[in-house]
Amino acid sequence: MLIDDRQINLNSKWSKLFEKKNNLIIIVIACLLIISLTITTITFSVLWNRSKSHSNSLYAVDKGTIGFPIRLPNDGKYIQWTFLQLNDVYEMLPLDQGRKGGLARVARVRQLLLEENRQTYTILVGDFLSPSALSQSKINGTTLNGRQMIASMNTLGIDFVIFGNHEFDLNETELISRINESKFTWISSNVFKIGTNQSFSSTIRYKIISIDEINILLIGLTIDINKSYIRII
Repeated sequence: MLIDDRQINLNSKWSKLFEKKNNLIIIVIACLLIISLTITTITFSVLWNRSKSHSNSLYAVDKGTIGFPIRLPNDGKYIQWTFLQLNDVYEMLPLDQGRKGGLARVARVRQLLLEENRQTYTILVGDFLSPSALSQSKINGTTLNGRQMIASMNTLGIDFVIFGNHEFDLNETELISRINESKFTWISSNVFKIGTNQSFSSTIRYKIISIDEINILLIGLTIDINKSYIRII
């Protein structure tokens, strides 16, 4: 019986020892978790405050990434503007199974740019009315001849358009109709009505954008092509 009592006492001591060790391990793990959460919270708070402090001096695009924040020294001394430029737009849908391109993505990029800088201008520098299979499609027996592109660009919010040589794939009547359907401004510095010095249709020869005390001159030039209803210099 004496041996049994000793064994019982020994087992009881080991049991208490293991119990103390388990409690210690639990306490250590809990402390580590608390420290880890504290560090994470502090780090997130610092990064968040830093990003908010930079919000007044964002550039929208850096290395191809929209919304990438950078700072200029003495931001108050700079006047910032953004030009979003497109050209040779023949399709409206995205490519690569929706992962690249598409006018919906362009509209979203434009929205982001405007949110970061209201002095953002979207400019289409030609070749969008023709050529494309869709432009040759017919609705109620009438060929589209770029009407779908005008409607799309009106919705997107284009500010200025310059003639590309392919705009003149259309005849004079069709091209003037497309211009009249548009809600944006056409700039053409070297395309004139044949036999005159008058700008073609309702185009303007230049545009001056004034931002604070800065004036920005926009002109539009088109390569020389042989068309019977225009003169290009």
